Amino acid sequence: MSPDEEFLAASSLKTIEFWHVASRTRIMTFTEPQFVGPLAFSPTGECFVSTTTDGALYLWDVNRWEKRETLYKHTDHIRALAFHPNGKIFVTASMDGTVWAWDVARGSFVTSLSLAWPLSPDVYKGDEKAIERALKVVASHSQNERAHEIWGLTFSACGTLLAGGRANEIRLWDATTYETRMIIFPPRESRRPYALTFSPCSRYLVSGSWWGFKDKVSIRLWDVATGENVYTFWGHSSDVQDLAFSPDGDLLASAGYDGAILLWDMEPYTELG
Repeated sequence: MSPDEEFLAASSLKTIEFWHVASRTRIMTFTEPQFVGPLAFSPTGECFVSTTTDGALYLWDVNRWEKRETLYKHTDHIRALAFHPNGKIFVTASMDGTVWAWDVARGSFVTSLSLAWPLSPDVYKGDEKAIERALKVVASHSQNERAHEIWGLTFSACGTLLAGGRANEIRLWDATTYETRMIIFPPRESRRPYALTFSPCSRYLVSGSWWGFKDKVSIRLWDVATGENVYTFWGHSSDVQDLAFSPDGDLLASAGYDGAILLWDMEPYTELG
């Protein structure tokens, strides 16, 4: 959905469709040579980004519904795409094990984001056994940044942090320097935190997980400053696939592979004043 809710973009296989919401009219249909991946409008609504499974990125001029730039740097399926709140930068993550930042105005590559585990033990939060294993890997210099790609990306509303969901970790980068600020290792029953969202105040991060052979799947609320797990919600019977806060932060919506959309009252668990 575009920021002003005027347009909707939808993809199916190799096709992208643009719709005018109020009139329920399809404006344009485009067919790509490859299967279509993640899509996103910029926060300003002036730009649209589409991706394909061969790693290509396309920047669109929304006013003309035309492709403005074609960007090739990824070599495999793009899993995740997120715009910075100012609309000037967007970040992509691919199955090739890379995470890239891009300049919207120039239509060019900015920098890569590291997936390595940092040396400082202060960066690590969460499951103690996972932290211990990570520090042993760091000490042995045997890291493999491409072992587990990022499947989810989201910026904080204030624009200072970028969060990424990996198979066994949640990584927080500084959205200006792109340096790793924190790595959270969720408990075993909360692995694959690919669904992520920040609260509107940016003080909290919520992560969903995939089914882990339990009756219910966890949704965890994290304090961004400390990495503390503030509360854990249990509701979906299968993978949590999407999360979103209401504008005032009082409600959290979660969508699961079980076909359910759940609404959570967040006021008892957060301090949003």
